[in-house]
Order: sequence, then C-alpha cells, then structure tokens
Amino acid sequence: MFSANAVELTKMIIGIILKYNDENINTDVIWPGKYTYSDIPVEEMINHVFENYDADFKNKAKLYNVLVVGKNFGCGSSREQPAIALKNAGIKAIIAPSFSRIFYRNAINQGLPAIISQEIFDDSKTNDEISISLEEGIALINYEKTITRTGRNLPQSATILDTNKPTYGGAQTDSFTRVNKLYHIPKFPDFLMRILCAEGLVNYAKLEESE
Repeated sequence: MFSANAVELTKMIIGIILKYNDENINTDVIWPGKYTYSDIPVEEMINHVFENYDADFKNKAKLYNVLVVGKNFGCGSSREQPAIALKNAGIKAIIAPSFSRIFYRNAINQGLPAIISQEIFDDSKTNDEISISLEEGIALINYEKTITRTGRNLPQSATILDTNKPTYGGAQTDSFTRVNKLYHIPKFPDFLMRILCAEGLVNYAKLEESE
C-alpha cells in the first residue's frame, strides 16, 4: 500500500517569473477581506486574487507561474484563503526575501513552496525563465542580458548586422543574449518536503490514514 512516508522527495518547478517589487504585501491585498466569508469555488478564486493591486493578474497567471515578491510577503491575518487562492490560480512557487511566518506555513500546507532568497529577488525580473529543484536546493534563472558595444559612429547606411562588427567605433549599440545563473536556496526539511510533494497537508494526511 502506498504510504505518506513513501512520497518521493523530489519536486521540480519550471516556470516564468512574475515580479512585484513592493514589500509588505499583506493578505488583504492578495485576497480581499470582503470575500473572507464568501462561498467562492476554488476555481473562481483567481478572479479576485490581487484585484485591487493588479487587476490584470488573472490574465497574467495564464503565462506566469512563479511569483517573486518583496520582503514580509503575506503579513496581516492568519487566513488560509490567500495561499489557497494563489495555489489555485496556478502559482507553482513564491520567492521572497522573507515571509510572514503564518503565511509561510499556510502556503506549504497548500503544497505551495515559499522560498526565501534575497539574491533571486535582487536579480530577477518579470519574464525570466526559472527552474527550481527543491530537493537539491538550487534554482536556475535564464534571463536576458543587454550587451552594449562601443565603436566608431555608424554610417546612416549601417544595418543591425553592422553594429556587431568591431570596425565601427564611437557609437553605443545594444544587443541581447540569454544567460543562465545558478542560485542556492534553502532546503526544506523532509517532513515539509513530504507535504509539498503530496501537494498539500490534506493529501499528505489522507496518505497517512491509508497506511
């Protein structure tokens, strides 16, 4: 019989970053308090996530699935709805320099990794591609880097191909390339990894009951 202790402690997350730079984004911003006692089906919760902060979030969530946010994310009330709403909006992980303690655990209980990393917050931007291995405690970001070249003033007849040639000088030209950067992130203890890999505490508890 499959058991909770047999949950494979591997979890890979591959996605695209949506970044909010603001600090202290509280639970009422994530999930407006006016809906606290509303019976809203989980599949419809996405319509109200960040509705007073980023009215276009429900459309962005169709493309972006890793949220990078400022420090002390999830401060405020102890309600579970903000974590539930983000999970059901398709968010696969949240990365921040720090989290509210209660939100941090609420997120994990929903099977939503809350990853602490000041470095990723500092370096990342919306549209960056990211791969995360919770088991290994690493994240790889593929981001666009601007390369500025300086050379002679270009003739008016110059083409974009000419800007990459070393024969021109004086003028600055920009080109773009994509580079990878590796980050080390905190590893979760085994008991939290089991919850995350079971997609939440409820699922994990059901597995334990079935033993």
